[in-house]
Amino acid sequence: MAPPADALLISRVKAGDTTAFEGLVTRYKGLVFSAVTRILADKDAAGDVMQEAFIKAYSALGKLEDAGAFKPWLLRIAANEAFRYLKERRPELLVEEPPAAQQPWAPPGGSPDEALRRKLTVQNVERAIAKLPPTYRAALILRFYGHLAYKEIADSLGITLANVKFRIHHGGRMLRAVLVREDA
Repeated sequence: MAPPADALLISRVKAGDTTAFEGLVTRYKGLVFSAVTRILADKDAAGDVMQEAFIKAYSALGKLEDAGAFKPWLLRIAANEAFRYLKERRPELLVEEPPAAQQPWAPPGGSPDEALRRKLTVQNVERAIAKLPPTYRAALILRFYGHLAYKEIADSLGITLANVKFRIHHGGRMLRAVLVREDA
């Protein structure tokens, strides 16, 4: 369910207040950028794709019937734009280093050795995620970085709930295999 402020902003945009969309952009630009960056494994391209996703969302906002579905609807547009970009630029997908991410789940503090170990582990996981096929990568990113429920992922990607479960399960297995291979 969207925060009440989202519903208010959406109704203002639909009523013709073009500045109200800025509030939605401000609220969701971090999440959209993060998801798109992880799908593309390219920060520079992610900025362009994110901008295109917000433009498309603004243009199509009048068609959104349920303001509570705004977040997964926006993420679906962003994921579709990222996949469109990947299809157009497939040869450019060979990325050496995926962007570093913040770890919202990592506890603060600890010894310097623990902090370094955490950082290296996150970097290894992100490098491995970048090697997964985009469809599996998107499902895992939306689940574990975007903290979306399976139903929201299904809505965001335009796939069935069963397909979400399949992609997360098999994507996780593929991720483990890549990590084990790199560890060897």
